[in-house]
Amino acid sequence: SEGPRMGDAAFAAYLTSTYNLPAIKEPKTYSLDRPLNEYFISSSHNTYLMGRQVAGLSSVEGYISALVRGCRCVEVDCWDGPDGNPTVNHGRTLTTSISFQETMTTINKYAFIATKYPLWISLEVHCNPAQQAEMARIIKETFGARLVTAPLDPSSDKFPSPEQLKERVLIKVKRPQPPPEPTKPAESTGRRRGNSLSSPYPKPVQLDNSIVPSQSLPQSPILSPSHSSRRLVSKSRVNTITEGEVQDALSSSTSDNDSAGERMPPRRSSNKTVKVLGDLGVYCAGLKFGGFDATEAKAYNHIFSFMESSFHKNSRSKEEKRAIQLHNMRYLMRVYPDRTRITSNNFNPIGYWRKGVQMAALNWQTFDLGMQLNQAMYESGTDRSGYVLKPKELREIKVMPPGWEGHHRERQEVTFSIDVISAQQLMRPNGMPNNKTVDPYVEVEVFHSSDKRDKKDTDAEGSLSDTPLMFRTKIKAGNGFNPIFNEKFTFKVTTKFPELIFVRWSVKLSHNGESYNDRQPVATHTAKLNGLKRGYRTLPLFDHNGEQYLFSTLFCRVNIDSVQTVLLSNNDDVESTGTSKSRGVGRVFNTFGTRSNNISPKSSMEKAT
Repeated sequence: SEGPRMGDAAFAAYLTSTYNLPAIKEPKTYSLDRPLNEYFISSSHNTYLMGRQVAGLSSVEGYISALVRGCRCVEVDCWDGPDGNPTVNHGRTLTTSISFQETMTTINKYAFIATKYPLWISLEVHCNPAQQAEMARIIKETFGARLVTAPLDPSSDKFPSPEQLKERVLIKVKRPQPPPEPTKPAESTGRRRGNSLSSPYPKPVQLDNSIVPSQSLPQSPILSPSHSSRRLVSKSRVNTITEGEVQDALSSSTSDNDSAGERMPPRRSSNKTVKVLGDLGVYCAGLKFGGFDATEAKAYNHIFSFMESSFHKNSRSKEEKRAIQLHNMRYLMRVYPDRTRITSNNFNPIGYWRKGVQMAALNWQTFDLGMQLNQAMYESGTDRSGYVLKPKELREIKVMPPGWEGHHRERQEVTFSIDVISAQQLMRPNGMPNNKTVDPYVEVEVFHSSDKRDKKDTDAEGSLSDTPLMFRTKIKAGNGFNPIFNEKFTFKVTTKFPELIFVRWSVKLSHNGESYNDRQPVATHTAKLNGLKRGYRTLPLFDHNGEQYLFSTLFCRVNIDSVQTVLLSNNDDVESTGTSKSRGVGRVFNTFGTRSNNISPKSSMEKAT
């Protein structure tokens, strides 16, 4: 046909240019109109640290780096400073300090550079009352009208949407302590159980509303507060409140002094949150975890914070796991790394996302697998807002018909292929001897919410018909400039949440041109499957610090073959092996790559009905 034509050289240049990147672009306009609790939120842990947790450097550069990359929840660890001025550091460690005033000023300056959607500031407060009051004054003066100081709708018991809170700053802080009550004679020497905890807080949200986020859901015996839903939540008390104690917080040198930590004898905190500061936690009031059926846990604006090991201790049984998912359909939860991660390495956040945890807080200064997955989570389309709409199953309770016995679980079987065609201008590692050749190969690995390789996640499931989750190309000895691989890998993954399938490409070097190894890759690219454009794409590569190589790329082809609904048996022996699968009960969808703009209550992976 007549008209402009593209020559071979121009076409090749286009294929390897930034115009052919794999990530779906962010729309110019879109709306995030679901309540805040229905989104995953890009979150950081100890944001002020530039390195290790014990003897690292504290700097406002940590906040700048996180905010310009789209982080929507930063952490500020506050301690008493000289001359009545609070400081920010990792308390009781050898880390350096920065001023609280400088920290707030920096956050305010960079808060909405990457995205206009709301920013959360998670305060860990260890200051005396006078310096807490000074913190409140600094926060109010620094953020001004941006700061949320009162509910948008005082009559509502639901969170507003990110859209309603554009360019607003939300404070997460421990709930202020109630006035001391007159001392009464003890009726007995026994200890209180979890359901006897008194509540000084406003009228709680009713249980039947608290676990049903959608007003369109019909009433059902399953949802009745006097039947199944009440029992489901009450069962969550297993391993959360023992007869001997109410779980207390971690050492104050760990994150989130409102958190559920490892079990230890109860102790009285030396610093209580004063009212003028605690009142700033309008939509995020921290509570110590005392069980999901505690009265305080029905206030719509509370948040539970867990250290990762404590989270696993409180999610061992099926009842506990179910209680966590029900809680996170209505309320907020944050999980942060164990204090043993002194090198600032990270956990795999997928296991927490699949349980509905909104804030999986990571050490952003470490670009390991956990941070690579987190970056991929918020990298494409509307996800660049820092808010990702949860899958429908994590937002709404599924109402089953009468007589349903639940012998099978509905899952999605996703089949897709990755062609690794070539690499371009791979970097020679620093310190590599001049007489050594660059012998590259590429690993393609898949991570998903039902990955049985995660030893901590006892919910992991799958099917023996699923393919291996990692493939390697052949080694191309002596060619790091333009190695040609031309290898195709097909993956089949069975999962409840196809929205949480991730692919990582790792460029590695053979030490002798013949054998593979387990050394760290010299370059990586990680992407969420539903955020990838199909077809032939040029993938940018990143070094171990998360910095993009200027010229090094991979050229690949991505294809989504099908998404098929299947049924897995609920029998325990089958669940552990994944050998039973019923087909023909669903339909094949070819719209896997089609994303919504988060305008409707559907997540990006949900099928049109």
